[in-house]
Amino acid sequence: MIYKIPAFAHKKFIFADEWAESNVVLRDSGPFSFDVTPYLKEPTRAASDTLHNCRVVVSTPAQCGKTQLIVNLLAHMAIYDPTNSLVILDTAKTARRLSKNRVKPFLREFADVKSLKRGVFVEDRSSSVANISLASGANLLFGSSRSASDLCSTPVKYLFLDELDRFVKELENEGDPILLALKRQLRFRDSMAVLTSTPTVEEGSITQHYLMGTQEDWCVKCNCGSCNAVKFDEILFSDETPTFTCETCGEAFSERDIIALDHLYAPPKNFEPCHDDNGRICRSFRVYATLMHKIYTWEQLEKERKQAESLSLASVRSFRNTTLGEPYTPPNFEITDYTRLLIHRHAYTKDTLYSWVTDVFAGIDTQDSLFEVVIIGMSSNHDKICFIEHKQIIGELEFDASVWGRLKSYISDFRCKTVDGRTLYINLLCHDCGGHFYNEVLSLGLQIPWWRPVKGRSYLMSVEEQTIIDRISRKAVRGVGNGTGKVDLTIVNTRFCKDFIYDKLSSIIANRDANFYFTADPDARFDENFFEQMTSETKETAASGYTLYKLKVGFHNECLDCTVYALAAAELYRLMSCKIASIRKTPIDEEAPKQEIIEHHDEAPKQVFSEPSQIPKIRKLKKLKSL
Repeated sequence: MIYKIPAFAHKKFIFADEWAESNVVLRDSGPFSFDVTPYLKEPTRAASDTLHNCRVVVSTPAQCGKTQLIVNLLAHMAIYDPTNSLVILDTAKTARRLSKNRVKPFLREFADVKSLKRGVFVEDRSSSVANISLASGANLLFGSSRSASDLCSTPVKYLFLDELDRFVKELENEGDPILLALKRQLRFRDSMAVLTSTPTVEEGSITQHYLMGTQEDWCVKCNCGSCNAVKFDEILFSDETPTFTCETCGEAFSERDIIALDHLYAPPKNFEPCHDDNGRICRSFRVYATLMHKIYTWEQLEKERKQAESLSLASVRSFRNTTLGEPYTPPNFEITDYTRLLIHRHAYTKDTLYSWVTDVFAGIDTQDSLFEVVIIGMSSNHDKICFIEHKQIIGELEFDASVWGRLKSYISDFRCKTVDGRTLYINLLCHDCGGHFYNEVLSLGLQIPWWRPVKGRSYLMSVEEQTIIDRISRKAVRGVGNGTGKVDLTIVNTRFCKDFIYDKLSSIIANRDANFYFTADPDARFDENFFEQMTSETKETAASGYTLYKLKVGFHNECLDCTVYALAAAELYRLMSCKIASIRKTPIDEEAPKQEIIEHHDEAPKQVFSEPSQIPKIRKLKKLKSL
């Protein structure tokens, strides 16, 4: 493409990529160069070519130079065309941090912005951080995607939107914040908008804007002349040396071979990209971590993948998005053939558990006519889970008081052993107090310290709040013994737990290592009925836009709920044992909880307690900080 000199240039114009390599010196690494990030050279040039391009979209993994691209462009703009410009980030806090820590020092040093040239450096104030004067009548503004006033006021020629997929989807009574920001450029015939982000899902904003542009992928050029983007799933890791095979000629390459080949952007896949009234087009670029050789190696990426899959579904998603730079495709959470799980059971019993089992937890679901109990064992770092026993205690709970006594006796007398001879007891259990027996379950929590009442909550938290335990509150219990008391009620994020469970079950069916084990012992009752209940829900999107799990018609889900509560017990025990005050501070009601640490008991209590005064004293460790 032949470039022309922009009409606005009041100095001897050079494109932003050439200017950066000639003038920028980084404190940590010396003179700026595109040698480490060659994939950013073409987007930088495209963003400074306002005669042919109206918008530039860049999708890359995290921590791969996107912010430096924006800073270079801001300095280039301040030198060659100082005018009203706007930088929008997801929150006002991140916008101020970028301005104070990166942009202002950079403009002061490399763009010769007079408003920043003070004899003695003074501390930045919030007003000067959000509004930098570039010249007379020209200001660089910083704003938040959550503020309508930041998006809908002053017209701007240059617009920079960073971390697009973190933006709120809709502002109340205003609409899409991205479109609101883009409308501020309508008065300028030679405007430029730069949109950058790490991708999240296929429906994410950066992916959708990438599809609207030219769709140019950073590729390696094969000896046959074809361009290959080298996605992570296309790399074969079965051999000692990972290899990639060209789809066109079938030649296999190691990572060393790939590094020796030419790297460039493939020709546009979209020959009709969106354009403005002047014929200027939107150029979109996408980069994957597999071709960032000076930042990632293939072996390193494979190691991170295994680690993420051993942890949780959230870790897998983070690996796909932030490390690989690929949109995340959620697995199909509807398991139609649950009988396939039967063939993946293992030949251990509750008396021959794996040697890695160190802790035992239980989850109890309460129905009108029975208690459903699931007991699981975990490794010390909770990365491996084995299912030990599934138990039903049947009886009319409202009319037969002995059913409650049988439940307490079963839990108190439960024993299991590992192959190396250790005897284990239930460390902690979580009992669902929803339904008709709320006060009765809370009473058990008051009588027995390691018996924790819980309630499920299915609505989705933000990405930053993704955790099993949502919150804990203190609840008054009435009618216990001769008086009243208060007990901790734990709220469990069932949506998060079910994502984790269904991801593990899907991995088992796909013959992938899930570290999720079921025993084939018939006495443990992990049978066809159990797996039918475990897979009895489907993930659906409600009219509000939230995704929820819904029970299939004619199915039961008690075993799935018990597993959720057992996982909650494990997480609660971890928080207590590690003294990690990471539970949300906002209580449901009443005062904030004062969670106590219970020492791991070597002997489970054999006595069934009917009165609080009968509970033996248990030595308490240091209390958690008030949550």
